[in-house]
Amino acid sequence: MKWKIAPWIFVAILLGVAFYAHFARQAQSPPPTRTIACADLAQGCAFDFRGQAAKVNFSRPPTPMEGFTLTVHAPGAKAVAVDFQMPDMDMGENRYALKQVQPGVFSAENIVLPVCAHGGVNWVANLRVDEATYTLPFSVR
Repeated sequence: MKWKIAPWIFVAILLGVAFYAHFARQAQSPPPTRTIACADLAQGCAFDFRGQAAKVNFSRPPTPMEGFTLTVHAPGAKAVAVDFQMPDMDMGENRYALKQVQPGVFSAENIVLPVCAHGGVNWVANLRVDEATYTLPFSVR
């Protein structure tokens, strides 16, 4: 009699483990990344942060090896960071933590993009505002 129940117990345990693994993986998955569309980086790029209007501004259009300032207006945000990468190319560590200059306003000065040895001009700014992640594609001259 014991041996007739054992396979069912084993199946129940396997189903329980699979069910737990599925929902644990979903709970750990990062929030989705949203893309910010922007025609003019110096004029500013609007995005939604927690249902409120937010904006990211570059002091001028980025040019490799020339410093620029990045400012983010995100009401209610506690921390902002940005890193810059080229699609399909490792450009090393280009991460900057923005300092809070006013409530909801963060800024980093003297951000410098490296020169791409292959002549690439397409970049992506990965903007992290608290737990939210945004990507901002742009090109340099």
